[in-house]
Amino acid sequence: MSAYDVIVMTLGFEPGPLVRALASHPIVEGGDVVIFVPNYEDERAERAFQDLKRIYSMIFLDERGKIKVNIKRYVINVDNLEIGISQVRDILGKYSERKVVICLSGGMRSLCIATLLGAFFIYWKKRPLITVYLEGQGKYVAVPFVADVMKLSVTDVKLEILRALKEGSRTIGELSVILNRDRSTIYRHLKWLAKNNLIEYEKHLIKLTKLGRLLV
Repeated sequence: MSAYDVIVMTLGFEPGPLVRALASHPIVEGGDVVIFVPNYEDERAERAFQDLKRIYSMIFLDERGKIKVNIKRYVINVDNLEIGISQVRDILGKYSERKVVICLSGGMRSLCIATLLGAFFIYWKKRPLITVYLEGQGKYVAVPFVADVMKLSVTDVKLEILRALKEGSRTIGELSVILNRDRSTIYRHLKWLAKNNLIEYEKHLIKLTKLGRLLV
């Protein structure tokens, strides 16, 4: 099994699942261990993170006493999943060209959902492996990357429109000029985007919905 550049994990109150995940997915020297935790202060969660750091320090300590991987902790909003998904997307988007494994084996269910959906909203240059452990079985299964199917309907033109709207609301005429496309073409795609709740109208202006923002 070749090593990964980045291992992403969700942490709950026990470091055990994350240690097992690391044993199943080796990481390269200098790689990043990305740990997501929920936005709740809890002594058990903090203790689990400190225990995990100690274990990783022993595993990855080199002869000079330096840890050979980078351990990064990120707090994810699980009270508002739209915000949490956006946070995950922005964090993991930095690793879209690297070899990544995402292990959904610990932490709150809402944290795992935010991590999974956040990964699906990224345009990966290298598709990540996403795994989840089977309770009591000591093994994991791979999660199908269904985002590939979801993105089939969002064509290049639709993405161009969404990206143009990322900077602010526009009229159909402005979109036509910016994208150098006929108004009829823009209108046809806007109709589909509105139907699927990716854009909304505010009088004569068109703007992204919260869901639409997740795609860009």
